[in-house]
Amino acid sequence: MNGVRHLLLDGGNTRLKWAWCHERQHLQPAQVVDYAALQAQPPWRADPAPLEIWGSCVTGAQQRAQVEQACRACWPEVPIHWVVPQADAAGVHNGYLDPTQLGPDRWLSLLAAHRLHAGDALVVNAGTALTIDALTATGTFLGGVIVPGLQLMLDALAGGTARLARRPGQYVAFPQTTGDALYSGALQAMAGAVQQQARLMQQHGQTPVCLLSGGDASLLAPLLALEVRQVDGLVLEGLLSLLQADSSQPLAEIPLQDRQSAL
Repeated sequence: MNGVRHLLLDGGNTRLKWAWCHERQHLQPAQVVDYAALQAQPPWRADPAPLEIWGSCVTGAQQRAQVEQACRACWPEVPIHWVVPQADAAGVHNGYLDPTQLGPDRWLSLLAAHRLHAGDALVVNAGTALTIDALTATGTFLGGVIVPGLQLMLDALAGGTARLARRPGQYVAFPQTTGDALYSGALQAMAGAVQQQARLMQQHGQTPVCLLSGGDASLLAPLLALEVRQVDGLVLEGLLSLLQADSSQPLAEIPLQDRQSAL
């Protein structure tokens, strides 16, 4: 596909998810790569250079540097912009007391949810951590909670107890083995946290739909007693929201410092 292209990056705690965006409209299916594989063989090495690279990174400085090196090895002159949450962007008001302290992955997921769903939303990312954020139909981020994800819960139980070592398990309503009890309990704890935030939104006068993303979304969705819409790649969709919010003029004509402050 010809025309203006952007490379969009979602740097999670364990892996990098990336996708091409064409003309600020067409987001190609996301691909995933481990950080260790980036420098040896950047997955986009055979692709033409994008106009710009926009990304979110919640991991440490070492992984972020690996991502930047993999990009610059292919396209040394292409600008790389890392998102810093703002007070307002793409129709969403950031309710954090210090907007910059909100994780960029959570911020972008909120921007995506506001574009993809017209009503109140409970924005849930089930990854290494489980984040549960409340967004009103008018675009106000009320706040949210962070809970250990599935693997973190299981690791904590295995590391902090003498007789609950990690063992295979599956979800059942009434577990009769320790492995099933650990696995089912962790999933039920996650589901309970989501349900509680939904109840709090309802008490606040909202009627939320759950927009659910992340690696464990398919495990969590069947346990939720509320309307669920699974969306693959909310963070990348949020980057697309930022691109579309800047569509009033071509990015190539916006001074570099203005582009960076817009992120």
